[in-house]
Amino acid sequence: MQKIIVNVNKNETQIAIIEDDKLVELYVENPDEMIAGNIYTGIIKNKLKSMESFFVDIGQQKKGFLVVEKDTKIKNKSGDTILVQVKKEETDEKGAYLTQDISINGKYMVLLPQAKEVMFSKKITSELKKNEVLELVNRINTKKFGVIVRNDVLSIGIEEIEKEYISLVEKWDKIYSNFQYMKPPKVVYKQDIEEFIFNNMVCKETIKVVINDEKVYTDLIKYSSIYDKKFGQKVELYEDDRLDIFDMYKVNTQIEKALGSRVWLKSGAELVFDKTEAMAVIDVDTSKFVGKKDKEQTIYKTNIEAAHEIARQIRIRNISGIIIVDFINMKDNKDKEEVLKILKEETGKDRIKTVILGITKLGLVEITRQKMRKSLDEIYKRDCPACKGKGQLRKRESSY
Repeated sequence: MQKIIVNVNKNETQIAIIEDDKLVELYVENPDEMIAGNIYTGIIKNKLKSMESFFVDIGQQKKGFLVVEKDTKIKNKSGDTILVQVKKEETDEKGAYLTQDISINGKYMVLLPQAKEVMFSKKITSELKKNEVLELVNRINTKKFGVIVRNDVLSIGIEEIEKEYISLVEKWDKIYSNFQYMKPPKVVYKQDIEEFIFNNMVCKETIKVVINDEKVYTDLIKYSSIYDKKFGQKVELYEDDRLDIFDMYKVNTQIEKALGSRVWLKSGAELVFDKTEAMAVIDVDTSKFVGKKDKEQTIYKTNIEAAHEIARQIRIRNISGIIIVDFINMKDNKDKEEVLKILKEETGKDRIKTVILGITKLGLVEITRQKMRKSLDEIYKRDCPACKGKGQLRKRESSY
C-alpha cells in the first residue's frame, strides 16, 4: 500500500511516497529552480567544434547543453531560437542537459510530436490490448505524432485513452503556438503540480494522498476527475496547524537519516554511503556485526537485508550515475545470485531507469541509474569551504 504526502510551503513543495510506513521517494520542487521536463524557448550561443553540440541560453544561471543526433533533420546554428526540453536538471557543476525531442507526459501515454512510431511499455504483454490501442491511435492520430503507451492504460477503457490523447495534442498545439511569439529565453511549459502527482506518482497501490494546501488539494481533485471520478475520495486535506504534515507522517525524521552517511540494519551491520566525482559507493560494513554459528548463512541473510535497504536508499537519496556496492563477501555463488535477484527486484520498483550490471571479480556490484533530478544532498547540502569539499554543510533552510 502506498501513501503520498504533499507538503506545500513558501520555499518549496515536497512530495513524499510512503510504502508500508517507510519513505521510499522524495520529490522537491523549488519555484526558482529548473525542473526536468520543463520546455523552454532558448537561444543557441555557441557550437562545440569537436561534436554536434551547442550551449543554449534558456534563462538560467548556466547555459544548457544540447547534443544533436547525427541523423536529425533539424539544423542549428548560433543565434537560432529553438524549442528545447530539460532532460537532466542543472547541477552545481553543469548546466541542464537539453533535448529537441519533446515529450508531453500524460497518465496513460506520452506524446512525441517529433516522432512517428507508436510504442508500448514492456509491461504491456496483451496483444489484444495493444491492437485495440493501436487501432484507436491510428484512427485519431491525424497529425501522425509518435506515442508511448504506458502500463496504466491496462486499467482503463478506449474512451479514456482517446480523451487523454486529444488533451495531449491540444497541450502540444498550445506549447508550439506560444513558442512562435514568445521572446527567448523563457519557459514555455511547466507541468502543474497536480498533473505531476496524478500522472507520475499515483499508481494502483495508492490508497491515500494527503495535502496541506487547499489550492493543490482542489486542483488535484479537479484534474484527476477527468480520468477517474472516484479518485477524489482518496484525496485528503490536512488542516492541523499544530503539527507539521511531515512530522505527522514521520517523514522528516526519515529525511534527516537519509542526509546522513550511515544507515543501521537490524542485523547489526550498517550501510556506509560515500561519493566521489566519478561514482557513489555503498559499503555493507560489519564493524558491529555479531557472528553466529552458521557464519555463511548469517552473511547471506544480512546481504539480503542490505539489498532491500540499498534499493530504498538509492531512491530516497536519488543517487544516480555509477553506483558501486560492496556487500559482505559470500563464498556460495547461489547466495550471490539470490542477492542480485533481490536487488534487481527492488530497484525494478524505481520509476527512474536502474540497471544492475553484475558482480566484478573483486566481488563488487555495479549499478547505473539515470540522472533526472538533483540528489537529496545536492538539494540540501553544500561542500564545506573549510575542508575543501571533503565535508558538507546544509545549503539552505529546509522545510523540516
